[in-house]
Amino acid sequence: MASTPTPPLLPSSSRLRSLRLPLALGATALGTGAAALLGSAPSERAQAANLFGSQPIAAGQAIALAQPLAGGRWNLIVLEQLQPEPPCWREFPDGSVVSYDGDVAEGVCGRYLSSSAYSLRVNDSDLSSPWRLRVESTNGELRLMASNPQHTTLIPVATGRAAANGLSALQLAPGWSFQRRTYGSETLRHLYMAHAEPLPVLIARARGGGELASLPAVTPPPSVASASRLERTSRLGRLDSRVSRTTSRPTSRPTGVVALEVVPYGS
Repeated sequence: MASTPTPPLLPSSSRLRSLRLPLALGATALGTGAAALLGSAPSERAQAANLFGSQPIAAGQAIALAQPLAGGRWNLIVLEQLQPEPPCWREFPDGSVVSYDGDVAEGVCGRYLSSSAYSLRVNDSDLSSPWRLRVESTNGELRLMASNPQHTTLIPVATGRAAANGLSALQLAPGWSFQRRTYGSETLRHLYMAHAEPLPVLIARARGGGELASLPAVTPPPSVASASRLERTSRLGRLDSRVSRTTSRPTSRPTGVVALEVVPYGS
């Protein structure tokens, strides 16, 4: 005769409560951890923005060049002299430049061709996307500008004169310099065009044609003692005005018929 299977024992209510407790604690811990992670996200993003450092490059060791492309467009190229000799480029009086970086041994020259190899840095912070560098040409005048699709103001970085053929040299605007990207104690193959001033100041200068608009002078508020003296003076002035109006008012004279006493004659 087949035996009847014994139904599984259900946990008691006390055991269910003991099982729910670890689950609840685990869920609470998970929620707390997620909240902590989300709460630290802004600071982590700020640290990522300042992940890299920089170090200056000696004047004349790097040069910005405008390369002509089809359709009247221009591309930015940066050359760097990594070794003293042989030279990596030659600049002529008309602003044209001949590059020798393809004719020398590897490691003598550095060639930076796109935004992955060069970028902007202001006030010791990377100026990342959507900011970018672009070369504009107007009547033979070249301008290297920092642009952002979200801003209508363009920040001038360098200027130059379009050569008849080939590469054209771009001279950095005052305050701008070349710097090398660093990560900790390591130097990287990435160059900055850097400025010490904050971005809002650079935008304000660009809007003002290079000068910051002067703000009107602000008169400081009077001190408590000065305010008390002014109040007393004002009160005395109002009192004097009332007294003057009172003393200058004409004296009223009686009007109408005046009765006189009649004395009988001979009395």
